[in-house]
Amino acid sequence: MALSVEETLSLSALSGIGVLAGARGLATRFVETVVVIDVPDAHRWIRGGEMLISSGYLFSKNPLELLPLVEGCARSGAAALGIKVGRFLGRLPHEVLSLADSLDFPLLDVPSRINHVDIINPILSALVNRQYEILKKSSTVRDHFLERIAEGGQVQEILDGFESFTGCPVAFADHVRGRRCFSAGMPAHVRERWEDGGEEPLVVAGRAVGSLSFLPGREPLSPLEQAVLAHAKTAIMILAQHNLALLAAESRHRDEFLQELLFRRGVQTPELLARARLVGWRHEGPLLVALLSGGRASGDKAERWPGRTIPICRPFFSGFVEAALPGALWTDMGSLWALLIPLTAPEESERIVLAVEMIRARVEERTGCRQSAALGSVKRTLAEAGESYAEARETLDILERTHREGRCVRWDELGLERVLAGLRGAEEGKRFVRKRLGPLLDAETRYPGRSAELLTTLEALCRNNWNGRNTARDLSVHYNTLKYRMESLRTLLDLDLTDSRNRLELHLALLLHGMDIPYSN
Repeated sequence: MALSVEETLSLSALSGIGVLAGARGLATRFVETVVVIDVPDAHRWIRGGEMLISSGYLFSKNPLELLPLVEGCARSGAAALGIKVGRFLGRLPHEVLSLADSLDFPLLDVPSRINHVDIINPILSALVNRQYEILKKSSTVRDHFLERIAEGGQVQEILDGFESFTGCPVAFADHVRGRRCFSAGMPAHVRERWEDGGEEPLVVAGRAVGSLSFLPGREPLSPLEQAVLAHAKTAIMILAQHNLALLAAESRHRDEFLQELLFRRGVQTPELLARARLVGWRHEGPLLVALLSGGRASGDKAERWPGRTIPICRPFFSGFVEAALPGALWTDMGSLWALLIPLTAPEESERIVLAVEMIRARVEERTGCRQSAALGSVKRTLAEAGESYAEARETLDILERTHREGRCVRWDELGLERVLAGLRGAEEGKRFVRKRLGPLLDAETRYPGRSAELLTTLEALCRNNWNGRNTARDLSVHYNTLKYRMESLRTLLDLDLTDSRNRLELHLALLLHGMDIPYSN
C-alpha cells in the first residue's frame, strides 16, 4: 500500500521538508518505500514508488549531473527525490528545477538537521498503518459486495456501493445484456452524452463481459480506491458469469422453440401457447415475422467477415430489438436473424415496418455493411407464424436475386416479383427465358464479353422505359454507341424492338434471369 507524497510530507516528523519543484506530482505520485542513494545513476534500478534521499555529495562537483537522475527517476515511477540542499550543494541549477516541474516530479529540500533515519522510520510506520487501515476497510468493502450478491442484487447496487466508498461516479458498459449502467451520482447530462471508454475491462473465461469508465479527473487513484475497485470488479464479474449462464439457457430454449415454430405449420393449441409463455411470449393476437440478413462485405471487412453475412454481437442485437419492438422474440438462424413480432391490430403493421427499418439501419451502422430486412404478412394466430416466415424468406430471396439488398420490404409490397417467383425453377419459366434470351446468353461462347455488354444494355433500356437518351446517359455512352448496340440486339434476338409486346416479354425474361432461373438448351 502507498501514501501520496503530499500525505507523506504531512507527517509531523517531516514537517521541515520543503518542495523545490514538481509540486503538481505531490498528489499523483505515491510512496511505497524509502531508499538512500549512493550512486549518481540510481535511476537504473528504480522499480517505482521509491522516495529517494541524497545528501547531495555525489553532485557537489557538477550539479547538472542531477538532470539524468531526475529524468530517469521520474520516468521510472519514483515518488520523489529529497536532497539536503546547503550541505554539499548550494542552490539547485535552474535547469534541474525546470525539468522536475515539466515531469511533475517532486524535488524536496531536506534540512541538514534531519537524519535519514528520521525520514525512513516515520514513513515506513505510516505505510504499515495505512496498509492495516486499507486491509481493514477492504474487508468491509468485500463483505458489502458479497452481501449484495447473496441477496440477489444487480450491477446497479455494486456501482452505487463503489461510488459511496470512493466518491467516484462510475459507468458500466454491459456487453452481456447490451446496455449501460451508471452509479447514482453520475450527472444526467453526462449520461446522455456518454461514450464507452472501457478504462477498466472485465473479462470472464476469456470473454469480455463489459468495462468500467470514470469521469475525467474523478478516477480512483489512491490505494484504498484501487482496493475498492478490485472488489467491485470481482463482484460485477460474478454477476456477469451468472447472467451468462442464465442467458445461455434462455437463448437455447427460445431458439429451439422459435425455429420449430417457424419451420412448421400447425394448429394453435394450449400446449403451443404454454411453451410460448415459457420463452417470454405473452401475446395471443395478430403477429408477423421479420428477417434480417447481411450483404456481402467489402474492403477490410471482407477479410474479417468472409462470406455473405456479417455477425453482430447477440446482446447488442437484443438491445436493438428491445428498444424498437418491445415484446418481440428473436432467434439467430446463422445466416439471418428472425423476429416474431406481436401486433395489437393488423393495421399497426406500418409502425412495425418503421421499427424493423430502424433495427436494420442500426445493424448496418454497427457492422458498416449493407443489411436487408423483409417482413411477412400479418397472421392471426401463433400457429400461422410459419407462413409469415416463409413469405419473409421469399421476400429476402427476391431482394437478393433482383439485386435490391440494403432495403426493408414487406411481402405485401411485392407485385410482379411474387408472380415471377412462382415460376422460378418451373419448366415454363425455363422455356420462357430460353425463348427470349437464349441467343443473347449463348453469344458469350462465340463473342466473349460481348454478351455481357449487350445484356447490360438491354437491362438499362428496360430500366429507362426504352428511352434512348436516358439509357445512353445511364450507361455513360454516346447515343450512337447505344444505337449500334440496339441494332446488335435486334439482329441477335431477331425481334422488333419497337414492338411493345416484345419489350414487355424481354423485360419479364430479364427479371426471371436475374432471379437465377436456369434455362436449358
